[in-house]
Formats: sequence, C-alpha cells, structure tokens
Amino acid sequence: MVRVLRWAQTAVMMNDGPVFLHLAQAAGAGDVKAVLTHHFHPLYAFAVAAAQPLFGDWERAAVAV
Repeated sequence: MVRVLRWAQTAVMMNDGPVFLHLAQAAGAGDVKAVLTHHFHPLYAFAVAAAQPLFGDWERAAVAV
C-alpha cells in the first residue's frame, strides 16, 4: 500500500515527455496548428490539455491520461 501511495506521488518523465507536455500546453493555449503539424499523434496532447484543469498541473494531468 505504501508503495502505491509513493508511486502516485512521484512524477517520472520519459525522454519524449517534455515534447508531449509542450504539445499539450500548445493545445491548451488553442494552438491547434502546432499540435496537428507535429509528427506525434495529437490525441494525447488534446487529452492532457482537457485533463489539466482537473489536476491543476501539466505533469499530473499527463500521468493521469
């Protein structure tokens, strides 16, 4: 149980994590063109942008999605 709680509180970012967060922030700012023209699939960026107000933090929203 303790491990699960610690895991839930730990944010781990992979190598492409900053790129995905940047795309999610662009989606949240309404810059749809930047998200759609990037070579990563846009669904994750839009999902994180939609979840961000619920979690109040971009990284936590990304982990939740």
